[in-house]
Formats: sequence, C-alpha cells, structure tokens
Amino acid sequence: MKIKMNNLSAGPDGVMQADGVYDVEPEKAQALVDAGFAVKVDEVKAIPVIETATISAPENQDLFDKLTKLKGGYYELPDGSKVKGKVKAAKALVELEQADDATGDEDEENQDADDGAE
Repeated sequence: MKIKMNNLSAGPDGVMQADGVYDVEPEKAQALVDAGFAVKVDEVKAIPVIETATISAPENQDLFDKLTKLKGGYYELPDGSKVKGKVKAAKALVELEQADDATGDEDEENQDADDGAE
C-alpha cells in the first residue's frame, strides 16, 4: 500500500522522510495512517490555491513615500497615528485618504451651495 508520510519516521526498517511517498506492507501502512503519521496516497488532497494580492512598487511608491518609518516596525501616518507593519500602514493610509476624499467631496458641495447663495 502506498502512503505519504506526514512526519519523519526512523527505525530498524529504515528511514521515511516527511512528504515522501512509500510503498509499505498493508499492516504497517494502516498502523502509520491510524497513528496520524501518514496518509494513504489515494487520500492525499491537492493543496488549495490561495490567491494573494501584490503591491507593486512603481504603482504604489507614492503611497509608501507618505509613510514615516519608525523603530520597531512602526510607521507614522500623515495624521500622526502610528501603525505596526508596512502593509497595515499602507492599508490605513489608503483608508485615511479615502476618508479625506469623502470629506473633501462634502466640502466642495458645501462650497458650491455657498457660492449659489451669494
């Protein structure tokens, strides 16, 4: 029976490396599977594909230029707040800019209304 080892196994019969696929006697294979040290090859599941996002430097360089690097992995945002981690700081900066844009749009509408009142 073919099995795929989850862990390293070493003994008088030899060494079986983790992630290695081996053809062993059915009794020994079942004992390893029951103990959780291996899985049957026909039960090996495909590793799920995880989609990730990447931040490319040229496109987002202006974003990172607005962050001030502090000690200990902290970054200071333009509003003075501090965030640990570059990615978290970038996300916080985007949210901050979106909030400013939303506030800026309201200010422009108020300015337009004031101009019409004159």
